Amino acid sequence: MKTRGPLPGHDEEYLAVDPVTHVVYQNVPDLSEFVEIDPHTLRVTKVVKTPMLTKNHPLQYDAALREIAVGGKNGVLAVYTPQGRFLGQTAFPKGGDQCSLDQKSAVLACASEGVLSVIQLHANAAPTLLATLNLHADAHTVGVDERTGDLWTVWAQPNRDKVARYRLGGATSSAASR
Repeated sequence: MKTRGPLPGHDEEYLAVDPVTHVVYQNVPDLSEFVEIDPHTLRVTKVVKTPMLTKNHPLQYDAALREIAVGGKNGVLAVYTPQGRFLGQTAFPKGGDQCSLDQKSAVLACASEGVLSVIQLHANAAPTLLATLNLHADAHTVGVDERTGDLWTVWAQPNRDKVARYRLGGATSSAASR
């Protein structure tokens, strides 16, 4: 394993990799920024400040649009180009936790404190909030089935774990237990 020096800040999470250039984008939540890391030297090559965000969480990279979506725990989702140019923002529920991006449709699904937000990313423009769906309060993980477009969430319960499917057309399947 190669390491090449410290990242700024602490408590880094949510990294994304550009599949073409292999550049790594890393959230730095305590400094309200994300950084670009050169895949060859493993050094930070760019710092992008995100002043509208508090405690950056999460970060997703849309390979087709070549855009970086960064959420803040304060209920704002901002979108940037890889060069660090701000494209726009939208509100989404506070406490945003984990997101999953459908690379084919540029639909971003984010779980947070009882709400599943569905956000459309656009080329060179601000994202738009498509829907907010009620979600079990303990569900913080979401995945997108890129074949069907269905959204899946899971959460732990004392006696059994649960999983639920959400269809963007509005129908929701019953939660299943394991």
